[in-house]
Amino acid sequence: HNDGDAAPDIAAVPTRLDFGKVAVGSSKDKTFVLKNDGTTDLKINKKQVAGSNAEQYEVLDLDVPAVLAPGESREVTVRFSPTSSGIKKGQVKLFSNDPDENHFPVSFKGEGISAP
Repeated sequence: HNDGDAAPDIAAVPTRLDFGKVAVGSSKDKTFVLKNDGTTDLKINKKQVAGSNAEQYEVLDLDVPAVLAPGESREVTVRFSPTSSGIKKGQVKLFSNDPDENHFPVSFKGEGISAP
């Protein structure tokens, strides 16, 4: 978009979280930093966890609606709790007022491993 236009700009670092191997029945937390690189307030209206194993992931510390001022960042925790062994994939879609990215995905991957 034209840099002269005032607009929010959603960004996250990193945009992919890899939880590695996690024992079935336990959980592991990882974080990403959500930020507003734009020039007006970013309003996150909705968070939706999706993907083939969405139920294995939980997004904590982000109550919606949420507002990030220009330049503001916030750490968001994601918890992976595998209920069975194997590769588990999911993502959170963040719906906001960013004009370029109506829903912004952060993807998750982890592997559930059975206790011996």
